[in-house]
Amino acid sequence: MLDLKQHPESPQRFANFFLGSVIGIFAIQTLADERMKSTRTDVFENPFLSVAEDPHTRVITGYLEASRIAPDRTDVCKLFLQSSKRRSETVKSNGHMFLVNAQPKFTRKSPNQLRIVTGEVRSDYPTQVRVYVPKSLLLGNCDWILSHIGAPAVVERRDGFEIFVSPQENGSWTGVRVAIAPRTYFFASPNEHSRGKSYVIPGDLLHVYDKKDEWYFAKFETGTKVVSGWVKRDDVLELQLP
Repeated sequence: MLDLKQHPESPQRFANFFLGSVIGIFAIQTLADERMKSTRTDVFENPFLSVAEDPHTRVITGYLEASRIAPDRTDVCKLFLQSSKRRSETVKSNGHMFLVNAQPKFTRKSPNQLRIVTGEVRSDYPTQVRVYVPKSLLLGNCDWILSHIGAPAVVERRDGFEIFVSPQENGSWTGVRVAIAPRTYFFASPNEHSRGKSYVIPGDLLHVYDKKDEWYFAKFETGTKVVSGWVKRDDVLELQLP
C-alpha cells in the first residue's frame, strides 16, 4: 500500500488543507426513478467537481474546489456537498434543487439552511452543474479566488458567484467524503487490527465505493497514484441529516 507521506509531489488539490468554506446540501428532489450517476471533471480542471448519488440511500454527496495558482503559492477554496434522504421539494424541470448551508471548517456543525444550488441533469449524468453561492457565505479566501478564475467558469454577481462546471468522467463511486481526522488511516479490512501505513490529512478528498457498519471502502487519488482501503466513518466529514 502506498505511503502518502513519502510523496510530496501530490497535487495541491488533494494534499493541502482547505483555505475556504464548506457547503452541506441537506434536501434534494429528483425526477421519478432518475438517479445522478457518479461523475467528475478532469482532476486538473479548475474549478474541479465530483458528485455521486448512493443507489441505496439516494443521498447525493459532492466536492467542489477552486484554486488560484501563483509562482510562490497556491490558494484553494473547497466546498463540500451533501443531500438529505428526505425529498420534500418538487422540481418540475429536468434537474435538481438543493437546500444548502455553509460552514467555515470541515466539522459536523452547521448553520441555518439556504437554497443556493441548482444542478442540471441530462440523460444519465450531469452535462453541466450550476452552483450559486452568496458572497455572505464565502469565508476565507473563497471570494477572491473565485473572482480570479473569472468567466466563463465563474461569473460574479452583485451578491454572489455562479459557478459552471461540466463533468467529463463517469465512475462507480457511490459517495464523496472529506477527511477531517489529523490522520485518516487506510485499513486492509474493516477492523482495527488491519491498519496500514498510508493515511490522508484533513481536507483530502475520498471517493467511497462500499460501506460496512462504521467503515467506508474509499480511494484517494493524487493524479498519478491511487491508494485504497477501508477508512473509519468517524474520520471523514459526514453532516447529520435532518
